[in-house]
Amino acid sequence: STGSAAGTAAASVGNSSNTTVSSQSNNDLWTVLADNIRTLLAGTRAVTQSIDERAARLDAEKAERAERVSQAEAASKAGAGAASLFTAAFASQPVGDGKYDVAVNPVAGTVSVLGTAKQQELVQQYLDRVMQSAQRQVLIEATIVEVSLKDQYRAGIDWSKALQGTTGWAINTLGGGTNALAGKLSPFIQATYTNSGSNGFAAAIDLLESFGKTKVLSSPKLMALNNQTALLKVVDNLVYFSVKADTTTTANVGTTTTFTTTPQTVPVGIVMTMTPQINQNGMVSLTVRPTISRNVGFVRDPNPSIPSNIPNQVPVIQVREMESLLQVQSGQTVVLGGLIQDDSNNARDGIPGLSRPEGLGAVFGQHERMNSQTELVIFLRPIVVSSPTLESDELRQFQRLLPSSARSSP
Repeated sequence: STGSAAGTAAASVGNSSNTTVSSQSNNDLWTVLADNIRTLLAGTRAVTQSIDERAARLDAEKAERAERVSQAEAASKAGAGAASLFTAAFASQPVGDGKYDVAVNPVAGTVSVLGTAKQQELVQQYLDRVMQSAQRQVLIEATIVEVSLKDQYRAGIDWSKALQGTTGWAINTLGGGTNALAGKLSPFIQATYTNSGSNGFAAAIDLLESFGKTKVLSSPKLMALNNQTALLKVVDNLVYFSVKADTTTTANVGTTTTFTTTPQTVPVGIVMTMTPQINQNGMVSLTVRPTISRNVGFVRDPNPSIPSNIPNQVPVIQVREMESLLQVQSGQTVVLGGLIQDDSNNARDGIPGLSRPEGLGAVFGQHERMNSQTELVIFLRPIVVSSPTLESDELRQFQRLLPSSARSSP
């Protein structure tokens, strides 16, 4: 990318607050490619020339300097100032700046380079490296699990205990996060599983069963090119309406109120962006940002122009989100955890009229207060794909999903 810019602006009036975040990224592969080739040609122009070419270049520079000296002498006889004489005689004027050494045609997909044989060879090597890097792909397998924690593990999953007696795991603390509901400190945890077998997710999820009931929210698989962002979005668009009331008063008619409703949608579910960067050794640097949202209730629109007999409910959305930069070898499993939320539920049952008073309520009614904690755990496994076909070693396992007539013979 050629660069990125981001800005944040916030404004507050009374007890309301608005925040706007904008970002922009410009990517022009052909411009960057041409600039890099010109830099390569300029840096290697002197060292890649033969003896005869260097001699010819020196002769051309001497002839140019002699011509400039003669021009300076002519300017002196014409009465030019000292500054003009110095500029004419000694100012740096290279024979060629390389501006026209590279011709790029994005439509045809061609690059033409004017240079020596050695420079042509260096440019070819550079283009081969660029193409090899740009064509690298990675298969990202992800599983998002929600764990309803048992009472003794309400502080979160004890990963050191979970992985006790197992092999191939390494644990790192990524930083500190805050529980949005309870304000408790819950550090983000990264665990790396070095076993590249296909049962890595199943074995890891089995470890979580001892801490509570597990529920798999999503288990996607997607391909991404090197340095290109992949987006996973599994959501339900929750619809609500904004209501506008216009009241007009007309003589002999009275007051008339007209209501205008505008549908609004808010996505509820799972949104995850992943940007891989793959080096030539199979190491993957993965920028991942999962966002989990859900509807936890409704509140009434406080617009005073809406009559009380027309309730307009606005959804309350709870969001859990994290962002991390990971470095993992191809085939390893990375586990992200530490996002904990608290849920409270108060229920009252009893005989109407008798379960409310103090003292009698305990006899004629039942008050149940339930508090629960859930932790979000994300499993990621990037696999570098050498050839994006189902015949490759990395993707052969997906042939079983095809009809028998479309499968390749072993």
